[in-house]
Order: sequence, then structure tokens, then C-alpha cells
Amino acid sequence: LAAKPAEWKIAKGKWERTAEGIKVEELPADNHGAAGRLNQKLGDFIIAFDFRFDGAKSVSLSINDAKEHVARVLITPSACRIQRDDHDHDGPDKAVVFLNQAEKFAPGTWHHVVLEMVGDTMVATLDGKISGFGSDALFKSEKANPGLTCAGQTATFRNFQLWSAKPE
Repeated sequence: LAAKPAEWKIAKGKWERTAEGIKVEELPADNHGAAGRLNQKLGDFIIAFDFRFDGAKSVSLSINDAKEHVARVLITPSACRIQRDDHDHDGPDKAVVFLNQAEKFAPGTWHHVVLEMVGDTMVATLDGKISGFGSDALFKSEKANPGLTCAGQTATFRNFQLWSAKPE
């Protein structure tokens, strides 16, 4: 990963640096998917990374604010979903799905994700061809600690990059 290792906080799961990238797997004892977060406050930004399914049920890039989930790109071997998350968990707020598309992500094949959040708009692109976007006032808030997750056994991440962005 592009950030210094000390900047990443591993909350759940097994994370192992290999020659191909960071191999991640969920640990059954955690009762939660593997989760690692970059200790970084975000304004407007772009994040890019590669992932590969090696048996995992799903991977995601999640964006939080100081306390709660804000948005995510969730990918399974057969679909991708781009959404604004349920920010308050107990209502009345609900998740808003901007894209939920069937797509095959073959095991052992690298895929590229780009997420842009500028102002009240987010745009996510997978492999340069699947794209979803949406707007919400919540996206204007200061974001923090972007995270990668993995449900099940295993996935590999590499080439994580983060840039600040400015509206055109």
C-alpha cells in the first residue's frame, strides 16, 4: 500500500504483506469481515487501488466521517454496488444505492477501482467501464479513515493511492 504501514490500522482479520500485495482474510473468531483503515482526514479526494478475489465473498472500499459510515464501493464476484451508507443506523436515514450491477469478477484476476468524492458528488469506476455516481449533502462533510474490507477467504489488494481533489 502506498501509505506508510504505521498509518494503517488493522481492526479485524488477517493482513499479510506478500510480493503480490496485501493478502487479506476474514477470521471466523472476529465475527466481522476483515477491516483495515488509513488514519487520514479527507476533504475532496480520489482513491485508486487494485484488488483480486482469491476466494473472498466480497471486498469494499468504505468511507467514514469522524463517527459513522458515509459511502462505499462493494464488490462481490458477481456484482458491484456503489452507495451512500445508512449514516445513523437507527433511522430515519437509509442507505441510497446509486448502482447495483451484475458483473463477473473472475478469481485470480486483477481489477482496478477509482473513487472520486468532490463536494456533494461521488463517482466510482471499476476497470474503466463500470461507473456509478450520486450526490448527497452528507458527502460535503469532512471524511476520515478510508478503509478496505474483505468478507470470507481471501482477497489481495495492491497499488492503493490517495490524492486530494478540487472541483473543476
